[in-house]
Amino acid sequence: MRIQVREIQFEWFNQKLKIFLYTSGDVVSTLFNPPNALNIYPYFLTKRKGYFLDIGAHIGTASVFASYLFGKVLAFEPDPRSSSILKQNTQINNIKNIEVISKAVSDYCGVSYFHIENTLNAGRSSLLKIPNSTEKIEIEVVTLDSVLEKSNLDVSYIKVDVEGIEINVLKGIEETISHQPVKPVIQLEFMPSLWHYTNNSFF
Repeated sequence: MRIQVREIQFEWFNQKLKIFLYTSGDVVSTLFNPPNALNIYPYFLTKRKGYFLDIGAHIGTASVFASYLFGKVLAFEPDPRSSSILKQNTQINNIKNIEVISKAVSDYCGVSYFHIENTLNAGRSSLLKIPNSTEKIEIEVVTLDSVLEKSNLDVSYIKVDVEGIEINVLKGIEETISHQPVKPVIQLEFMPSLWHYTNNSFF
């Protein structure tokens, strides 16, 4: 599927920024509204200069916002379509503290299939075999513990949007969090409609 994008401009922390969005159909792109970022990342977090972990970074809207509030952003996005736009959004704004990692995150390290949503809503792709997916690609899977093993920065904020494997992501960072005196803020999008494909449950 050929990627079509549109560009918008806005101000964030007195900086003029640009963001490439999917042209249509994608929920994140359709609902994008810069002022809402103030509700996601409260000002009190600006004093926490550790890692912002963007798990399921999509096209990088959250990562771009967070790059002005945190010391380092690790943006994980395995879908090659969205990852490509994410890299463009980082480059066009000359943001140096975002590292784009084109890998999936779970509670194990290895190789797996990533199932691509075949509609325009690219944010619905998943490690799980989901409805409306007709394409799958082989990708590397990592745990956050394995990525952060030799890091000298604390994790300040974790955003998780991974279409059904939320619990797996959190299991894969237990070791890192257990050693931090100040625990990170965790922003978690639930996808319980996909949990019947796994053994996960919060209840």
